[in-house]
Amino acid sequence: MKTTNLIVWKSATVLIALMVFSGCASNYGCLQQSRDVTKLFEHFKILDNYRYYYSGTETEPNAIIGIKNEYILVTKLWKDVDFTGKQLKNWIDRMHQTHDFPVSPYGSLILDQEGKQVGIWYSVWDRTTVKIEKDNHIVIHTPTFPIKKIMFLKQNNE
Repeated sequence: MKTTNLIVWKSATVLIALMVFSGCASNYGCLQQSRDVTKLFEHFKILDNYRYYYSGTETEPNAIIGIKNEYILVTKLWKDVDFTGKQLKNWIDRMHQTHDFPVSPYGSLILDQEGKQVGIWYSVWDRTTVKIEKDNHIVIHTPTFPIKKIMFLKQNNE
């Protein structure tokens, strides 16, 4: 009898935990690598139905995103930009010259929890947190500093 109760109790606990965690994860999206998005950025195409943002400095961005107009980016870290093709070209060229990784920047689709495209991403970074909130509000975390830069900054401050 005690063994049966223990099994039922453990099963119920696991079931509740799964329900809680699946409910929490249900509003998270993801990045999906895309050659088409890479080509879009590397051919300096600016889409009319997107608002663009960048992370990093204006002279050395570490990521550029485009968010469809029907979504509102909730952020204090991404900076909005209304750039020209020439400025985009300068940024893309700069990202290829100054990145701290042995890989080149590439494009990704930004997808919601149902796999619907909400934006585009261009960076050497291939991971971030994408959270879809109420009323088409979206939160996208910025890339972090490369470890090489962190070590450089640490050495200069000591």
